[in-house]
Amino acid sequence: ASADAGALQELKDAHAKFLAAHSRHEKDLETLKTLRGCHATLSERLEYLETALGDSAEAHAKEMSALKAAHDKHMEATSKHSKDIASAATHHTTVAERLAYVE
Repeated sequence: ASADAGALQELKDAHAKFLAAHSRHEKDLETLKTLRGCHATLSERLEYLETALGDSAEAHAKEMSALKAAHDKHMEATSKHSKDIASAATHHTTVAERLAYVE
């Protein structure tokens, strides 16, 4: 009877230990469930990145297009200015020519 009582006590102790461990695991599981609700899933994160990168690529393309248009406009103005300078230079006489005329 004493051996049975000792074995029964060991079983009760093991069961109490099991219940304590189970309770800790249950609390950990609830904590994980709570944390999971605070974080985005992998698919949500991927969707966010694709949207952000897509928006950035579209904005970059738009900026590049505007920059190219501004550059083309500047080159056109520079070309016109160069032609105007060349044209003006042909209409003006040099200082030496003016002195020769005056004399």
